[in-house]
Amino acid sequence: MWQETGEMSASDDMRRETWALDSTPVPCRWVGGRLYSRRSLAVVLGGLVLAMGGCGDSPTKPTSIASTPSVPVTPPPTTPPPTTPPTVPSSPTMKVSRILCFGDSMTAGTLVLSPSLAGSGAPESYPARLLGLLTQRYPSQQFVVENEGKPREWADDGQYRLVPLLQSVRPDVVILMEGVNDINALGAGGVTVALTAMENMLRDARARGAQVMLATLPPQRPNGASITAAALAKDYSAQIRRLADRQRVLLLDVELVFNGDLRLIGADGLHPTAEGYQKIAQAALDVLRVNFEQTATTRATP
Repeated sequence: MWQETGEMSASDDMRRETWALDSTPVPCRWVGGRLYSRRSLAVVLGGLVLAMGGCGDSPTKPTSIASTPSVPVTPPPTTPPPTTPPTVPSSPTMKVSRILCFGDSMTAGTLVLSPSLAGSGAPESYPARLLGLLTQRYPSQQFVVENEGKPREWADDGQYRLVPLLQSVRPDVVILMEGVNDINALGAGGVTVALTAMENMLRDARARGAQVMLATLPPQRPNGASITAAALAKDYSAQIRRLADRQRVLLLDVELVFNGDLRLIGADGLHPTAEGYQKIAQAALDVLRVNFEQTATTRATP
């Protein structure tokens, strides 16, 4: 096989000739003014590649890219969701503010310190003490507590005195405690008379939009100077309970509150002492509180 066939002129460029030792045609090509066969051309080119690979600097290793250590990213501070302030009960209030206390000397507040010494105890009366208790428990409210107790009055007469007062005072609540004078004067018949009058007063007060609280009588000391029928007073109180239940009105059970403690009754055996009037006032407040007190809740300030 021919590797190189000699030089030829540029005018013979791109001319192909066939050279063969065994009569096999071999394609040839002019390169750089010389004629090469395809095989010899491949050998020459391969040598050039090897020569180029062996010259110059050694191959450079691939440059490694230094990795930058990761810096921990601090998340932005999170604001906790607002907490709902706890609810706290606010000061209680009373749904009623005008109270009419109606009755005889036990409403007026008569005190009998000795059989020969009696007097009006208006500041010691249960209406006056009730006003103090209401103001103390509900300081944000204004109350009117009218003391309409009339000494020696019968319930049979009081029923006619009540109606004008209902019109002028316009009470939210009427507390009725009367009847002992009817009983002491008339005996057993006085129980019926007093009960009839009390029921009439109850209806009159209710008809004018007032809530009614019927009161039983304090226990009476037998053989007291002002007592003629202590047992009848006890029977009358039982009838008042039944009347309150039947008419579905409030009950101020004074007899139950005293619980037979005659130390709460004055020297005459009839009228309560100052401590007794205080117990009546507290019992009246308890009934009002259970039925008319309201407590709102507010959010505590964070």
